[in-house]
Formats: sequence, structure tokens, C-alpha cells
Amino acid sequence: LYALLVQVLHGLIDAGISVSSYSADGTETERSVQKMLIDRADAVYTYTIKHPAMDEDITVRMANIHGQFIAIVQDSKHGAKTFRNNACSGARALTLGNYVLLFSQLHDIAFSPGSPLYHRDVEKLDRQDDNAATRLYASATLKHITKHFPDYVGLIVYLFVFGELIDAYQNRSISHRERVKMVLRAKFFLQLWRRFLRKAGYPEHRYCISREAIDICGFLVDGFITLLIIHRDHSGPDPRPFFPWLHSTEVCEHVFG
Repeated sequence: LYALLVQVLHGLIDAGISVSSYSADGTETERSVQKMLIDRADAVYTYTIKHPAMDEDITVRMANIHGQFIAIVQDSKHGAKTFRNNACSGARALTLGNYVLLFSQLHDIAFSPGSPLYHRDVEKLDRQDDNAATRLYASATLKHITKHFPDYVGLIVYLFVFGELIDAYQNRSISHRERVKMVLRAKFFLQLWRRFLRKAGYPEHRYCISREAIDICGFLVDGFITLLIIHRDHSGPDPRPFFPWLHSTEVCEHVFG
């Protein structure tokens, strides 16, 4: 797959087509190809952001392939489904401080009066349903939980943070500065969560989201920042507008599906 990808990218660039991103759906194979694309790039530039609370800086690697900077990103809607499925799996007790996130909580919410969620969002659920994932992160759902289930603090925080991460890509009406805050919030939240689990002696494979979800979160955060830098600094004499919701695999799925 890597050899075919490089052949396609070189062909597009040679034809005068500007390629700014390579998006994937998040499977292990596709993420491995994305990592190879960075590791084997003609040149890799590192962009550094000062961490607001820790000594360690935030580094983002930018791949230069055949003379063009290309951002390595994940499809945001697949990311939304990944985080939803981690909350719905029932295989882990996601532990956030003094609170836990359990599948039974989502079941209670879906079956409560006036819930924005459908019963099928938790029973016999389709794990690849984009609309179900969108409903889970919707402001109406958060409002319903905070009003009727205020004790579900872990779930509220989880849905807000990862919902904002997806919204940074999908929202059509917010500034890019606000989007950067949203993706960095997700990065900081995941850092603090994992440090808390290590400090408390809780193994990540039982009390945190999956290794794949953590990896996908990293691709979403770093990919967005890289996209923003490319559009700001490396789009040439004819700068192009930055529409983050178009950097996805959605077009391929609808065309070839």
C-alpha cells in the first residue's frame, strides 16, 4: 500500500495538482502506512508549540513529499465513531478521576423521557452509524444529561472534550483560532487522563480508551495543526481557503460506495 500511495502522490504532484493532506479511516494498516509516509518522507520539518503548563513542548511533524508539504490526518467522522464505540463497548470502565463512564449510563440516557438519543443508539447499535455518533455529541444530548443525570460527570466531560475535537473539523462557523483551542484541549485532556491513571496505578488497557483511539486522537490533533500551518505558510503565491471538513475520506466513500 505504501508503494502505491507514493506512486499516486508523485503522479498527482507531477501533474501540477497541489496535495495538502492524506486522510485515512483509522484502521491499523492505514495508520501504519501514514506513519511510514512521515518516516520515509523526503524531508520532515518539526513545528514546536510551547506547552502552557509543562516544560515539554508540543511538537508536530510535517512531511515534505516530492516538494510539497502534506498533512497526515484521520477522517473526523470515523474518529467520532471510534470514541463513541469506546464508550459503548462495555469492555472497559473508563475512569476519570472520581467518576466512571459506563455503557449503562448511555442506556439510561437513551431510555429516559425526552432523550435526544434513540433506543437503537444503544441497543443493537450500528457501530458505523454516523448519525448515531452525531446525536451522542450534540449539544441537546449534553444539555439533557446535565439536567437529568448531573452525577454522570465523567460522561459529560468525555462527550464534551471529544465532541469538541470532532467539531473543530466539522463546524462551518467558528474561527480557526477557536478550532486550535478545541483540538489542543483534547490533547491536554488525554495527557492528564493517562498521567492520572499511571499515578493511581490503573492499567490503561482496562480504564482508558483503546490504544487505537489514543493513536487516532493524536492524528486528529497533529493533523489539524499541520493543515493550518500548510494553509497559512506553504500554500504558495495563490493561497487557498482552509475548509477542514473537506479533509476526509467522505468523498471517496460516497463516490465509490
